[in-house]
Amino acid sequence: MTEEWMDKWTEEQREVYEIIKDSKVTVNLVTKENGKFKIQLAHIFFMSGLIRDMIELDDTKEIVKRAEMLKKRKEKEEKEGKKEEIEIQPPDEIEIPLPNLTNKGIIPISEYAKHHFENLPDPLERPLKSRSIKNIVSKWDYEFIKNPKLNQQMQVRLIKEANYLDIEPLLSLLAINFAESLKGKTPAEIGDIFGFSNDFTPEEEAKIIEENKHCVI
Repeated sequence: MTEEWMDKWTEEQREVYEIIKDSKVTVNLVTKENGKFKIQLAHIFFMSGLIRDMIELDDTKEIVKRAEMLKKRKEKEEKEGKKEEIEIQPPDEIEIPLPNLTNKGIIPISEYAKHHFENLPDPLERPLKSRSIKNIVSKWDYEFIKNPKLNQQMQVRLIKEANYLDIEPLLSLLAINFAESLKGKTPAEIGDIFGFSNDFTPEEEAKIIEENKHCVI
């Protein structure tokens, strides 16, 4: 799966990845709330099509150069007993502004990217082999997607943000799980999840459910 995944990349993206894949270079992802979240560049570059399109070869060389300079500066400051000072994030670390990413969304997204770095899940075949997501994804992915913190409203948020970042495997996982979670819900309940009002009468709801009862995983 990893080789197939990288087949979609440009030659420049491959060059960038060769430079950063074995490094510990980190960047700060800046969210719409101006939150700053440090993540290993290789992890998010590997997973996110948006980040791959944003990071150019010359940028990468500069990032690696500055990261090495920063590392040496920190090591020097530690030797001089300035440990408390260097724990404060230096202003010259690399920042990537992502205005459609939220503070809440970046946490599970970074967790997913770290776990699946060079370890992509197999693509989900269509039609699905089972009606239960538990039977078609890995144990880690199942536990990740069923985390109580990822309620339906949070999953709506993550679907938008995974799509924005162009993380295809995460988007597929979220979409299938979300579709499964909607089975048996009324239009009003679905409307509450998405935050829109329901104008259907009970009779109209019943008709819609009956007409679309086959539309399940």
